[in-house]
Amino acid sequence: MLLLISVSVGATAQEQDSTQAKPEKYHISQPWFFYINGGATNYFKAINNENDPYFKAYFNEITPFVGAGIQRKINDVFSIQTEYEFGFARAVGNDYSYYHDINLNGLINFTNLQANDVSQKRYAFYGKVGGGVNIFEPSPNIAKPKDKYKISYQVGLLFDYNLTHHLGLRLGASWRGLDSQYYEGGNDRDYKWLRNPNYLVGEVGLVYKFGKRRGEKTAEDMLDLDKKFGLKEVPLTVNAENKLLPGHEYHVDIKIQKGDLGTPGMLDIPLPKGVYAWNDSTKSYDMTDIHVDYPQLPKGPTMMLSYKILPLKDYAGAQQIDGHFGFYRTGDDSVKASGHLYKDAVYRFAVQVGAFAQYHYTVEELARILHLTQPIKREEQDGYLKFTLGTFDTYPEAEAFRNRIRKDTKIKDAFVVCYKNGARIRSISNEFHGIYDDE
Repeated sequence: MLLLISVSVGATAQEQDSTQAKPEKYHISQPWFFYINGGATNYFKAINNENDPYFKAYFNEITPFVGAGIQRKINDVFSIQTEYEFGFARAVGNDYSYYHDINLNGLINFTNLQANDVSQKRYAFYGKVGGGVNIFEPSPNIAKPKDKYKISYQVGLLFDYNLTHHLGLRLGASWRGLDSQYYEGGNDRDYKWLRNPNYLVGEVGLVYKFGKRRGEKTAEDMLDLDKKFGLKEVPLTVNAENKLLPGHEYHVDIKIQKGDLGTPGMLDIPLPKGVYAWNDSTKSYDMTDIHVDYPQLPKGPTMMLSYKILPLKDYAGAQQIDGHFGFYRTGDDSVKASGHLYKDAVYRFAVQVGAFAQYHYTVEELARILHLTQPIKREEQDGYLKFTLGTFDTYPEAEAFRNRIRKDTKIKDAFVVCYKNGARIRSISNEFHGIYDDE
């Protein structure tokens, strides 16, 4: 059966023949959000006396509100939102007035701006900007304002956390403003109560997500396909050119020639014990398999995908990596899948036997002093003249040679050095993820 909620690895999908092999993750595809919220409005009020220009009094006012709204995703980054809020505003003493706020806002999902795999995010940070109409309904006990409504505007931040597939928690804060002050009446004809047009709003609410994108399959559609046609599988074998070395990063390139196939599909490659795939969500090598589900395969005859893998200390030594590409098809097919594995960089190892800052010995002089018969290489680095022996493809080979040098000569502090694509690296441990230690 084809699972819809996929476990994603850090795949860098490449494009070929207008095909971008990026799966539509199912639980991010719900484009509609309905939410209810509540919170508090914090603003300042002023009391003015027309007969006494020196008399002014200010006080802070915090009043509650409740609201609801609809949000529609345009894509994984941008959304539009319409909201309605009903709130209270104390005018005189405990005599409450109330207001209606109707806004249209644009949202940008900061969390998804640079995310390679947005399906793995249980949370989202939004920036909000918009505006609308604020309608003030004064208490019958105070004078009615001259303006029945005012233009409002706002900027703010929202935080969503997904509790389940459909339900989420929302927190938010925004700065809002009106085009002018509200006159809320007064105790008598001499005093005027004015509401400051700038205020802060805090909110908490629940979000319900629903719907699907146009042309996207539902879980029920997928299960019907599974029962009717079954999942067809094409074997995929990835062979290494040489033995996989612990601590070395490798690329796995996968090519799937699928023709006009546009049904749901999946890619599944269990990795050998001790080999891990890069996970974009955790920014580490922690995935034990490569598995991606496609509710609908991308257009184009060819899919090209690239993954990074890393053998670690518990690598069992298996050379062949087997998997399969699965799909649904009602008729004949000629789908082919192939993979290629190669190292990310070329490494060479050597054993350093000396380094001098002031005394520039020749190779012959150093060989005579250290009683060495092996060929010596000389290089300059960081102001030092450094001397090395041997060239090895793997660290264990260089380590064995280092041990022999320490045993057979007076050079007890000989150590292994590494070159990546011809350039010497400073930390072997960092480069090889702790597999080999710096000396």
